[in-house]
Parts: sequence; structure tokens; C-alpha cells
Amino acid sequence: MPAGDLRFYRSSGDLPDTIIADVSGPFVHVDVDMGDGTAIGELSAGLKRYPVSPPAPPLVTIWSIAGHSSPLAIKAALLWAEHETWAHPEYGWLDVLDAGLRAIDPHAPYIGDPGEWDCSDFVTRFLIQAGVMLPLALENEPHLVTPSALATALGVR
Repeated sequence: MPAGDLRFYRSSGDLPDTIIADVSGPFVHVDVDMGDGTAIGELSAGLKRYPVSPPAPPLVTIWSIAGHSSPLAIKAALLWAEHETWAHPEYGWLDVLDAGLRAIDPHAPYIGDPGEWDCSDFVTRFLIQAGVMLPLALENEPHLVTPSALATALGVR
């Protein structure tokens, strides 16, 4: 896959994925493909670079960054993502809890830590670094973005 493309993951059917899908939509994880058989994404152990298998539809849907950003901006965003693996060792569990609370009450106050990211928070920030045009609500508050909300904004189904 080309570097910078996004991989959106649907629920595999395990309990945590099922809960996330029930609360926020079909996508439960998103990461950035690095184009070399690895991806960078937020895992329970924090922001990591890890090996990935070829996409397995229907569980993985690819969004191509081509045409949404310049090659130079994509390269800069990929370098930023690599740097951030050192800067963000903690996973944003409170972002996940916050998404659940907002599914119940959309006006609930934010309870997370903007410095700790979940997967969609990181990927939204990656897209901003790459200069991809996003709805202002996503750009202004990436910590509130869920994988399914990001997929919807990018036209992923």
C-alpha cells in the first residue's frame, strides 16, 4: 500500500470491538500505513509502529491519501508520525470513555487528556499535518473524533 493511506478496521467480533461498534459505528480502529509493511497507530501500549498484513476485506477498508495531499506534505506528515511514536507513549483511554459518554449525552463535558491520544485522534492529527481538508469540527477537536466519525468525514463506507 502507498505510504500515508489509512486502514479502517471493523469489529472482529470480540467484546471490546463490539462495544465500540455499538457506541460509535462500524469502525473500531484506524491507523496510517507506512508503505513498507508497517503501520503507525495508537494501541493499548501507546503510539507504535507495527507490522501489518495485507488488507482483509471486509474487516479492513483502505482510504487513499492520493489526491487529498501533495507528495511532499505526505512525506512530512509521515516523518511527523514517526517522531510522535517517541513523544506519545500513553494511550488515550479517557478519549474512548469520553466517546461512550458522548453517545449517551452529546453535551457531556470532555473528560480526557488532550495530550494522550486514541487511534482516531492520532490519525486526525496526521491528516492535519498532511494538509488534508477536514471538517472544522474534526480539525478543532481531534480528541473527540471516533474512527467511524473520521471514516464518515472522508467518505469511507
